[in-house]
Amino acid sequence: MKIDQLIVFFMLCVCGVTAHATVLGREEYANIASLNGRPAICLRNDSTASLAVGWVTLSESYSNKMGVWGLTLREGASPLILKPGECFSYGMTPAGYEPLVSYGRNEYPLVLEADKTYVFRLNDAYRPTDSRKVVFCIKKTATGAVEYLQYTQLADGSQIVPACDGARNAKVIERHSRGGVDK
Repeated sequence: MKIDQLIVFFMLCVCGVTAHATVLGREEYANIASLNGRPAICLRNDSTASLAVGWVTLSESYSNKMGVWGLTLREGASPLILKPGECFSYGMTPAGYEPLVSYGRNEYPLVLEADKTYVFRLNDAYRPTDSRKVVFCIKKTATGAVEYLQYTQLADGSQIVPACDGARNAKVIERHSRGGVDK
């Protein structure tokens, strides 16, 4: 039986599946878009199902002390249902949702900045351990326009990191030039 499970796992990895189940639930990758100049997390067009949004967070990545923005569904309210291809925009508060007002010890209100990396996540209202997420960084163009550049997940578990993640990329280049390995 274990051999069969290993073969199925291997086949899913080889096929480049963009979702995976874990003991803690199911996580599926999403896409980033710009809606009215704000980042928006979008369910992929090939998503397997709609998502009843229970809560949403947008937070800095690679930081010991991080900015966080989030919303949660009010008790008794009906969740927003996102279908494949639909998006949820940062800074908007749909009916039935309220802002997260409590911050952890190393958290503060989010302010988006260029050359920083962020994680945007939606959790399911009925299956709270199921989520959709996208990792992206912000790039300012020479004209001052803002672009949201997504990390690309590859089938082997690695990722393509956008150039706007300058601080992290500089550390990676430095480690490689010294013969180190990036993990």
